Amino acid sequence: METLCRILLIEDDAAVAEAIRLALRGIADVETFADPGTLPVPLTLGLYDAALLDMNFRPDQRDGNAGLDAIDRLRAVDPTLAIVMLTVFGGVAIAVEALKRGASDFLLKPWRNDRLVEAIRAAVALTARQRAGAAMSLDSRCASSTAGSCVQPASITCGSVSSCRFSAALIAGCAWPKRLTHHELVASM
Repeated sequence: METLCRILLIEDDAAVAEAIRLALRGIADVETFADPGTLPVPLTLGLYDAALLDMNFRPDQRDGNAGLDAIDRLRAVDPTLAIVMLTVFGGVAIAVEALKRGASDFLLKPWRNDRLVEAIRAAVALTARQRAGAAMSLDSRCASSTAGSCVQPASITCGSVSSCRFSAALIAGCAWPKRLTHHELVASM
């Protein structure tokens, strides 16, 4: 049985959130929040494999600024997390700004389910590649630093196999149990 990826969905419309959950059934475990302000603080590194984010969170909002601010907040907590933007009020300027701030894809409502699934799978793969790269970067920094100078987080909660491996590498700090090639690391995710 394939492990479900873990998706963070920030969407204020309950019907839209349920439609997304149904479209991703069997592919992803979707955790939904109606507003970025309701996210747990602190948001745990590595908990999600990708994020799907609405641009506006109140009926009177149409400028996308709340979604852009949410991108900034998510990227500050986990710069490796791929973010897919979703909005009914899409335009070139807002899409470009979302991509500049770190979104990896941009979908318009209403969406086609096959396109949504494709975007989520691509985002999960991107997150895994970025986390593998971050882990390899941490490994090379630790290998060149003096013993004990690497920051080792006390605990990290993870939501999937790939993020658990990434978290285990971070917790291990400089003492990785086995040196993996990039190919082995990506293949193991």
